[in-house]
Amino acid sequence: MAVVGEVVNGRAVTEVDVVDDAEALELVEKSVDGRLVDVRLLSLDDGGQLLSCRMALVGDQGLEDGSPGAGDPAAVGPQHRQNHLQAGFGHRSQLYSEGQLRSGRINILFAHRLRTMIVHKRIRALVSFSIVTSAVVALAACGDGVETTSPDDERLKIATTVAPITSIVANIVGDRADVEGIVPEGTNSHTFEPRPSVAELLSEADVVYINGLVLEEPTRELAEQNLKDGGEVVELGTLTIPESDYLYDFSFPKEEGKPNPHLWTDPTLARRYAEIVKDDMSERDPDNADYYAANYTAFAELINGFDTAMRKAFATVPARKLLTYHDAYAYFARTYDWDVIGAIQVSDFDDPTPGEVADLIEQVKAEKVPAIFGSEVFPSPVLEQIGKDAGVAYVDELRDDDLPGEPGDPEHSWLGLMRFDYITMTEALGGDASALKAFELRNVAPDEASYPQ
Repeated sequence: MAVVGEVVNGRAVTEVDVVDDAEALELVEKSVDGRLVDVRLLSLDDGGQLLSCRMALVGDQGLEDGSPGAGDPAAVGPQHRQNHLQAGFGHRSQLYSEGQLRSGRINILFAHRLRTMIVHKRIRALVSFSIVTSAVVALAACGDGVETTSPDDERLKIATTVAPITSIVANIVGDRADVEGIVPEGTNSHTFEPRPSVAELLSEADVVYINGLVLEEPTRELAEQNLKDGGEVVELGTLTIPESDYLYDFSFPKEEGKPNPHLWTDPTLARRYAEIVKDDMSERDPDNADYYAANYTAFAELINGFDTAMRKAFATVPARKLLTYHDAYAYFARTYDWDVIGAIQVSDFDDPTPGEVADLIEQVKAEKVPAIFGSEVFPSPVLEQIGKDAGVAYVDELRDDDLPGEPGDPEHSWLGLMRFDYITMTEALGGDASALKAFELRNVAPDEASYPQ
């Protein structure tokens, strides 16, 4: 464990402490008395929640004689609260009052299953730390009872964007690489602006899998600015179809140059995503190429079975016509012979004009569809009003990239997402979804990915 007076990148460790989960979460948002807080995580539970960690306060002054706070624990002067950690380390914890917390920079070193990754949240850069030095010191600090080296340190680190892509990647790489998502579930991925802390994840990633097709531009730009030597951004959607197959529609007009990016709602294209990941990972990690190939084969067979169940269920739908808020089903519709008759969400993500709403009401009446569909991610009072005025059901349960259930649940997967949406569509439009309900959800490899919520 680090000790008072220790030099870390020219800074003095002024206090060493252990905090529990609630305290660490508070400290992640702030720092103490203008000093850097370096939190070293020792334990996570099976759900990835913090059990215990160690922290060191590092003075913002150097170690010259007479420097304020150099090696002086009293310079911080926290209020203490003692309690015993549940993680079994037997350390005591201290709580810093809110009045003693100030802006600063926080580094958190996670040691989970003897794997290491560094995440930082930059609130205000008062001091600058070398990430390499922080990692070495933090690993040394975890020396009592925790090994400092592990073969898992050599595992490839993968960053992904939206949850469906994270799930597809996880089915291919299984437990042979670390996978961490970036875009929180239930977030509008088109407008998502990654926090500065995401830059640290991207700077450590060997590969960043994104959808592409102009879906996650802020994340792509941040990745390109922070990639380490040899790191690469791989655009799965862009590699899946040629430009001649791009679809432009209600929410993605061609004159704006942004094609509809939602390829993953078409399982035949999601299968291609998985194939690209398999090929790419086999090149990056040839020792596990057979493992990735076997997972892809099993995943492709699973998708083929799901495709069969989809076609059987869709054959019972009297009229396969979709009016949705967010136009996420264009490629799906082309493959499975559905007709997307409209989308409420226009390209600038504002609501449609009154004239456009009136036209859609008349179109719904003319098409005689029994239901129109909203999204949990994009609640739409306008679409609800269209349903009322047109005399049809309004179903607001579709999920574009927000996986059902919680991480670890069988349904919390790309496949679970697709089954949920297509059961919802089939039943709302008068079809029989029993074939889809009978399809068993499973992953073909251990899903150890991190899904931000």
